[in-house]
Amino acid sequence: MAKKSVKKASNKVTKVEMTETFNKVKDTAVKMNTQVLETATEVMDDMRENGKYWVETATQKVKDTVNDFDVTDIATATVKTAKETAKTANKVALESADDLVDVAFENGKKLQSITAKAIDGGFKIAAKQQDIVFTTLETVKGQLTKNASRFRDLFKAN
Repeated sequence: MAKKSVKKASNKVTKVEMTETFNKVKDTAVKMNTQVLETATEVMDDMRENGKYWVETATQKVKDTVNDFDVTDIATATVKTAKETAKTANKVALESADDLVDVAFENGKKLQSITAKAIDGGFKIAAKQQDIVFTTLETVKGQLTKNASRFRDLFKAN
């Protein structure tokens, strides 16, 4: 029976120690929670104060930027850029047109040369054909004159 009472006493001691430890942990958690809430509240208050400062500072920066914004400078720069772009485009167009004219002249010269050769060749062929036609006509004339008496005789007989 002595063993049972030692066990019971031991259980009571363990239960008492566990309860005390649990209560200590619980009290520490409550204290920590309170401190966290206090710290969070302080941080929120600081953020509200600093937030007002940040808003005021940002607003002032925007106002200063808007006041310093000069439309004429931007418009002048834009017009200047547009003029430069137009000048560059005009220069490129003129150079391209000059190149096209040069190429057209060169090709025109080549085509003129080829056409001249074709015309010369055509005249030579026409002259040869003309010679052939006249030679043929002379030959036919000669044959007709030579055979004219035969034809007369043939047609008179009929």
